[in-house]
Amino acid sequence: MKTNLIQIKSIVFIILLSLVITNCSSDDAVQNQNPNPFSLMEVGDGNAPISLLPQLNWEAAVDPDGDTITYQVFLGTNNQPQTAIAANLGVNTLTLNEELTPETTYYWMVAAKDSNGNITESEVASFVTRNKNTSESLLGKWFYDSIEGEEPLTECLKKTYIFFTEYDLIKIKEYGYKNEDCISEESAATYRLIEDHRIEVSINGTTSTWEILSITNTTFIIDTGHNNISFIKA
Repeated sequence: MKTNLIQIKSIVFIILLSLVITNCSSDDAVQNQNPNPFSLMEVGDGNAPISLLPQLNWEAAVDPDGDTITYQVFLGTNNQPQTAIAANLGVNTLTLNEELTPETTYYWMVAAKDSNGNITESEVASFVTRNKNTSESLLGKWFYDSIEGEEPLTECLKKTYIFFTEYDLIKIKEYGYKNEDCISEESAATYRLIEDHRIEVSINGTTSTWEILSITNTTFIIDTGHNNISFIKA
C-alpha cells in the first residue's frame, strides 16, 4: 500500500512539473512580441517633384521587449513591391544611389525585424518621380545605332560613341576599319544647348547645329543637317 502511495505521488509530481514547464514555455512565447506598428513618412517635401534619387524615411519602430530592430526596404512599380533594395539597416532612412525612371509611379514599404526574428510590416505608400529636362537627359555615353538612308552599321561602327559631360564637353570615340582591323580615334568638342531642342556643337573651330528629334532615357535621335542619326545609351 505504501509503495502504491509513493507511485501515485511520483505521478502527480511529474504531471505538476510538466504543467509548470508548459506554462513557462507559454509565458516565454508571449513575452517575445513583434515590433509595434510604425508609419512611412512622405517622400520629398510634398511641394516639389520627387527626385530621381529620393531619400526614404520612416518612423523608428519600437520593440515592446527592447529587442534590436533592423529594417528591410522594398521598392518597385507594382502595388505590393517584392524587390528588397536594402536589408539589415540599423537606421530608419535610406537614400537611393541609382536613379529611378522619370515620370514613374513607385510603391514602397518597410519591414521591421527584431533580433528574435519577429517582423512587422508598414503600409504600402507611393510617389511619382519627376521628369528629366533635356540637359540632364543628354548626359552620358551614347552609342551609334543607325544612320538614316545608309546601310546597317557594322559591329565595329556601333562601338562609336559620343559622351556628353556636365561641363559642356563632348568626348568622341570613333571606330572604323583600317586594313580590315577595327580601330578607334578619340577627339573632343564643346556643346551648348539651345531652347531644349537644339545643340550647338563646336569641333576644331567649326560650329554646327544639331536638331534634337527625340530623346528618352535610352534613345536619342538628332538631325545633323545632313542625315538623322540614332543613338542608344550604354
